Amino acid sequence: MYITAPPIEQCGQYLKNFSLLYVEDEEEVRTLFSKLIERRVGKLLTASNGQEGLEMFREHRPDLVITDILMPEMDGLTMIEAICQIDPHVPILITTAFNETGYLLKAIELGVTKYLMKPIRIAKLEQALMEIGYWLQADTELQISQAVFDTSQNGILVADSQMKVVAVNPAFCEMSGFSRTEIVGQPLEQFKCKAFGEPKGDSVWELLRQRQIWSGIGECTRKTGESYFTSIKAKAIRNRKQEVVRFLYIGMFNDITEQKLANERIQHLVNYDVLTQLPNRGLLRDRIDQDIASARRDGTKVAVLLVDIDHFKYINDSLSHATGDRVLQEVAQRLKTCAKDVDTIGRLGGDEFVVILDGISTPAEIGRFAATLLRTLSVPFVLDKQSFAITLSIGISVFPEDGPDTDTLLRNAESAMYFTKESGRNNIHFFAPDMNRKMQDSLMLIQELRKALDQGEFVLHYQPQMDGKTGTLVGIEALIRWVHPVRGLVYPVDFIGFAEQVGLIELIGQWVLREACRQLREWQLASSLRFPVAVNLSAGQFNDKNLVSIVRNTLIESSLESHYLELEVTENTIMKDAENVIATLHELNKMGVCIAIDDFGTGYSSLNYLKRFPIDRLKIDQSFVRDICHSAQDKAICGAIIGIAKNLQLSTVAEGVETSEQLEVLKSLGCETIQGYLYSRPLSPEDFFQCHVLGH
Repeated sequence: MYITAPPIEQCGQYLKNFSLLYVEDEEEVRTLFSKLIERRVGKLLTASNGQEGLEMFREHRPDLVITDILMPEMDGLTMIEAICQIDPHVPILITTAFNETGYLLKAIELGVTKYLMKPIRIAKLEQALMEIGYWLQADTELQISQAVFDTSQNGILVADSQMKVVAVNPAFCEMSGFSRTEIVGQPLEQFKCKAFGEPKGDSVWELLRQRQIWSGIGECTRKTGESYFTSIKAKAIRNRKQEVVRFLYIGMFNDITEQKLANERIQHLVNYDVLTQLPNRGLLRDRIDQDIASARRDGTKVAVLLVDIDHFKYINDSLSHATGDRVLQEVAQRLKTCAKDVDTIGRLGGDEFVVILDGISTPAEIGRFAATLLRTLSVPFVLDKQSFAITLSIGISVFPEDGPDTDTLLRNAESAMYFTKESGRNNIHFFAPDMNRKMQDSLMLIQELRKALDQGEFVLHYQPQMDGKTGTLVGIEALIRWVHPVRGLVYPVDFIGFAEQVGLIELIGQWVLREACRQLREWQLASSLRFPVAVNLSAGQFNDKNLVSIVRNTLIESSLESHYLELEVTENTIMKDAENVIATLHELNKMGVCIAIDDFGTGYSSLNYLKRFPIDRLKIDQSFVRDICHSAQDKAICGAIIGIAKNLQLSTVAEGVETSEQLEVLKSLGCETIQGYLYSRPLSPEDFFQCHVLGH
């Protein structure tokens, strides 16, 4: 294999606005590379030989070409030579297993940008792509700058450190009446321009030489000898050593309204978020600095509220990023309606907003305002005729109690916001000193979870599922455990919820799926027993658009037949986006995978939807099983669930069965499968193999 790809989440977005043509005759390499790169580029084109690559280049004109050298029909160097005749500036990267000097020299002669030897190290490929991405971006910006220079209605003239003209735009030529060839290379003094209003009547150029910067009205002379007045801005441009390298002169027509508006637009882009039109991080920091200075002078307080949208990733993943953008815009508008004209509301980035309250005196005022934000944002959104509600997690820090400067206030507000999330979301918390310790603990846990994935610290235990009538083994559920190097065996209740919050659950879930399938297939090869393995899917995994392909590839890699895999998903997960869920479930069902609804009865599923879901099994939550012998309500609920399942021709599994009395009640109600400590705790693979595969 030539390339080993890291998770796409770790990859940069440096080529996202560009198109790429990849030419490679080996299908396996081409497929693997495509999977690695397709989500990083705006558009990916692939070809299997030089002739096909050349035709695709002619048709699509991609921004970047990556190609092998030795290929059938037309080799890579011949294709590159033809491409360079079409567009001599397109960056080209060669990947090849041949290191002959002749190939390298020919590539250099053709102007190839990068030359990488196979097998390709992912770090080198990443670096090469990043450099090319930066170059493309810089080239785009340079073209924009050149276009602005050429098309500007303002006359622009650039001189070197000796005040000789090196560049001039068409507008200046039009203003002055001189052609470009008459201007470039000439000293500035040759073009008369008197500084209007200066007592000595000095020339603009002399004042620029003396002061290094000048602005005002200039009385200039055209080639015809005619005088004209124009607004001028001129300054010296310095390098890092503070040496003058250029003089920049801008002469404007008398009506400078358009220039003023353009400057305002540029300033707006620098300081405001493009999507929400709110102050961005830079302007927010400046506003907090100003408010802190005023508060020190007046003896008042400044409150910094960090507002985060709960479960925003779900909106992006399950609906679309376009819908997510519209939600952010709506949130921005609602936040603005809550604030006074003197308050500042901005967007830090992602789904995080900041509200700055100045001139306040008591925490009660801040709390009331924050509560208003929660109420205002809790009103459901209606986008594309679809209604849904969001909640906020808000963290608050206050100057001077929680920090003397902007950095400290933002950091402490973030700590308070994360504390709110860990405490259940949809709430408000003021900063407290121990929150920083908790935030450090959270950061440490993130590092430990990543390390656990990398170093194989996760293991699976397997809990048997038994036939309620015969007591024979009919299935198992795979349950993750973390063998922590210090804390020992850690149960999922202590880390899965956090993994979901920080976006690691998809990687952990994929590992669980692969390991469960691999282990079951290993047992099948070692014995004649045949039973399915149940694997829990998190909401994040189920909303992953690649779920079906991930499951399919896992089954292929493990050689496990699809009907031996059962995927468990909770009621709440499938009801969050029922219509899209139905489509995903049908694809899995066509594949032959069994689907079970976990913890049935604890969520809010609709019977109308339930009959449309292609599911195979309902799992009765242990909260109903625990008191089934003593609670008529729990017994009735279990009976109702079993009745629904029978009517829909579904099987049932009761979780958390610990006593023979519970077993008898469940059997009397018609529950087919039993899972719980009555039969067995979850067992390590070794113990399960001894007890249930070998029959020891």
